[in-house]
Amino acid sequence: MKECAFTCQLRDDPEIIRLYDEYHSNAWPEVLESLCATGVLAARIYRIGRRLFMIVQTADDYDSVAAKEKHWNASPRIQEWEELMASFQERVPEAQPGDGKWAPMTCVFEM
Repeated sequence: MKECAFTCQLRDDPEIIRLYDEYHSNAWPEVLESLCATGVLAARIYRIGRRLFMIVQTADDYDSVAAKEKHWNASPRIQEWEELMASFQERVPEAQPGDGKWAPMTCVFEM
């Protein structure tokens, strides 16, 4: 199993933050099914203020580029969700060129 961590932040708007939390408390079933179909085994998103932290566990043979394309092309409903969530999010200042809204994080400690 692979595990990766990512971060991004929400727009500085209390209503956006509330909506983001609300949408994720009732994530669309099509989105969850599509993520599972790409090899995502588990995912968690944590929030403090505007900052989001996501941990994703995947199958060993998970290919993030192929998975992103498969997920995006799964249905118009997936694209609707992804575009909606992207409208709530901003890149973090630490993001590198080529990173999407979700910037990968480096593990610096493990126990």
